[in-house]
Amino acid sequence: MSKLHCKKTKRDPQKAGISSKKLLRHSVLLLLFVALLPQAIMAQTPRTSERLTLTSLNQFLAALPVNHSETLRVKSLLKDLQPSVYLRAGVTNNYGDEPVCLFTDVSSINLIQVVDEQHRNTVELITININESIDLNGNINMSLFSVFPNLKYIYIISSVDTTPRKITNMFSQVNSQFKVFYNILKAS
Repeated sequence: MSKLHCKKTKRDPQKAGISSKKLLRHSVLLLLFVALLPQAIMAQTPRTSERLTLTSLNQFLAALPVNHSETLRVKSLLKDLQPSVYLRAGVTNNYGDEPVCLFTDVSSINLIQVVDEQHRNTVELITININESIDLNGNINMSLFSVFPNLKYIYIISSVDTTPRKITNMFSQVNSQFKVFYNILKAS
């Protein structure tokens, strides 16, 4: 077996044509880059889910004043037959003239702009269904809801086993003007 012999040499920055000032400047720039990179990455990562106030449906209703107009309105939106828009797979179906409810699912939420502008102006409640476990990996960008001037409530219904924390993590671009509540339906 032959052995390779390598001669160790020390490089002198002066002899290599690099001044000590230039070397120092490059070192400082590299250090700044390494120090600031994590902050730049974090600035691009949505951290808005921590600010989302998510309440269970029962807690939300219990916190409302008894016989108050808002309480009666919310209960009516949730329980009574209302003019509504259904958005599934990019197709809208309208039932009634001035819909106050919009029903959709996580896979269709990004297509919310296809809802007719006339109908957007009257919607007060959006119900979003979580139908499959894969939906929990979806993103609900709340800035999409800005096209609904009368929207007050967002109701999340999960038919899969999940936690409030997992639902909260689905939200980005949180807008605190909307009241968000959820219901996790138990399989029977």
